[in-house]
Amino acid sequence: MHGMYDISNGDFLYVLATFVVCPVEWVNAYEWRKLTSHEIRGLTNYYRRLGQLMGIKDIPETYEGFKQFYEDYETANFAFSPDALAVADSTLDLLGTFMPYKLLSRAVVRRMSFALMDDRLLNAFKYPKPTLVERILVRGGLKARGLAIRLFFPPRTEPLFGRQTKQIRSYPNGYRLEELGTFGAGCPVPGASNPEKGSGAAQSAPTGCPVPHDLIAEDARQATGS
Repeated sequence: MHGMYDISNGDFLYVLATFVVCPVEWVNAYEWRKLTSHEIRGLTNYYRRLGQLMGIKDIPETYEGFKQFYEDYETANFAFSPDALAVADSTLDLLGTFMPYKLLSRAVVRRMSFALMDDRLLNAFKYPKPTLVERILVRGGLKARGLAIRLFFPPRTEPLFGRQTKQIRSYPNGYRLEELGTFGAGCPVPGASNPEKGSGAAQSAPTGCPVPHDLIAEDARQATGS
């Protein structure tokens, strides 16, 4: 999907960094416990591998490297864009369709969201600055939720996956990974996503395809033990 558009390596790398940095910062700030160093390394290595398979260059080797790149890139590149604002507004409207936010007015959901944004993001979208009281109430409420879970809810004895929760709107009849996405002509990689068909087709990339097919073929061989 991404190969159909003229996206710079820096933009690719920034989005990859958000998947590494933002979950760690959110969990450490608001959940019932902070992530361990082992968990952070695991998350970092997962997205490093994903970035390699997408053909992204200059990927940081550590979480600290991702965080430094994330902050530097935002400082250097964040600026107002009407198109970006339209996407952000639509995302906030989408948030208002989920429980418990659907019980609140659109204006309240937006003000709560603004209270969680840092000044760099608020300035880029030209959103109004939240008051100190709004920040304390919203952020304090999330911290209180995390504390309540820690003190009053027993630890899970079995994992709970996102697909098992009612908040996740997925495919009611199931899905196949190789059928997900938006595919342009000549890609995705024929054979690479299905190791049973062999990796021969994955050795030569279609013209213009950014996917490093040799890495995909290697992953397929490891998965099948061949």
